[in-house]
Amino acid sequence: FGMMSMPASSSQTMYGFFIDPSEVHLFTQDVIWEKKDTAVYRRFLLKSEMNHAERNNILEIRERMYEKGWKTGEVIGQYLLTNTDENNIRTEYYHAWIEMKK
Repeated sequence: FGMMSMPASSSQTMYGFFIDPSEVHLFTQDVIWEKKDTAVYRRFLLKSEMNHAERNNILEIRERMYEKGWKTGEVIGQYLLTNTDENNIRTEYYHAWIEMKK
């Protein structure tokens, strides 16, 4: 299970399944993301408050990359786990990749 965020927004998030291209015929919904062979991706740990996907660290990552001279594109992430803190706030963690452009 995974998620995708569009370049223009940290809050426009879509969820779906990661599948091999040879298995796309098994699903009736549209493909929301495909890896670009020419793109460069950087890995990071994505944190998102459960039930409030707009509360995440994507903007922070985008700003950090911009300061280093990179433009960023789409973000994709594979779900890892959910943690509940002492204030009963649930945070979802994703193994994520952000598209990078010079």
